[in-house]
Amino acid sequence: MFLPSLLLLVPTVLSASFDIRHSHQGDGTAKAAYFLDNNPSGSAIICLRIGSDGIVNDPVRTSTGGYGAIGTNLTGFPNAVDPLISQGSVTVNGNLLLTVNAGSNTVALLHIDEQDPCQLTLVGPPADTLGEFPISVTYSEQLKTACVLNGGTKAGVCFNVDPDHGLRAAGPLRSLGSAIDETTPPTGPPGSSSEILFNPTSSAVIVSIKGSGPPGYIVAFPVEYNQVSTAGVFNQVSDIKLDFAAIFINRTSLFLVDPSFGASILEINSDYTVTEKVHTVISSQSAVCWANYDVATNTAYAIDAGQPVVYTLDASTGVLMGNITAEATIGGLFDSAIGGRYMYSLALVNGVVVFDIREKKQIQFLNLTGFGKRQGYTGMALWP
Repeated sequence: MFLPSLLLLVPTVLSASFDIRHSHQGDGTAKAAYFLDNNPSGSAIICLRIGSDGIVNDPVRTSTGGYGAIGTNLTGFPNAVDPLISQGSVTVNGNLLLTVNAGSNTVALLHIDEQDPCQLTLVGPPADTLGEFPISVTYSEQLKTACVLNGGTKAGVCFNVDPDHGLRAAGPLRSLGSAIDETTPPTGPPGSSSEILFNPTSSAVIVSIKGSGPPGYIVAFPVEYNQVSTAGVFNQVSDIKLDFAAIFINRTSLFLVDPSFGASILEINSDYTVTEKVHTVISSQSAVCWANYDVATNTAYAIDAGQPVVYTLDASTGVLMGNITAEATIGGLFDSAIGGRYMYSLALVNGVVVFDIREKKQIQFLNLTGFGKRQGYTGMALWP
């Protein structure tokens, strides 16, 4: 049975007060994009330089100090894409980058050089998560704490981080109990873990778990006296079967995508129970598995892995407003991040798609076929 890990990291030099995945949105200042090559032969962060026109180029590879591992599909074969079956495997806050080594069962902390954001340096050795198959990482600047979700059979643990010296264990296991029963590597998507993230006020850690027949789970671990509780509040929403990627759109509302129907807006109540406020069926979607949010326009994005389409929704009402379409040869869209007017997405084929989300069009496809294999690519985060 799988139990989650909450990796507590404590850098003292960070400035973002909102959830880390919102720290770049709407400001137009992103200079680098990062994703993980989750490679069983040796994992690496891939950095792409971002020009003033939003175009990416010059991929640079930096070792994460560990090994990757590939999740399996329902036929028992390794996934050709989406190797961790998750969102949030790379997180950036200030000049620190956090990522996971699924095959080594470790988490890595890297420092970003302000003068050259593609110059990354490991801060201390990667830390053992004391679990198996870590898949997602989140960070709270307010608490100086980060948490990691393990997706395999063995429980994880909490850590503290010193930005100059690295990671150290700092807490007991946070159990998901009977909400999940997985193998290492995990099999999915059904029944697998999805994502971990702090809420915007850093008063709770939220974990999403996909269902397998019955509804999936949203589990909240309250923060008490600046420490993540060991007791979770377990929630199931009857209409949500495959709780996949999620992102906060305000202090209490969570935008979540579910490829079984489309997207939901969930309310995280003061007692950490969950209520579905909006249930939006996207009839034309194939596999909406990734979520994003643009605070500048209050627009939520449901990103389709089964076809090269990004659906746009009003984040207040959940009303489907339209879509942005990439070239048909892209095949599908995966992990994504927003910087100013641009969205950066891993493609089903080997490369990165750049969208101008104001003009609602694709402006670039960066072909990475000559750089490396597509299978391990996962996660997406921006700097600064």
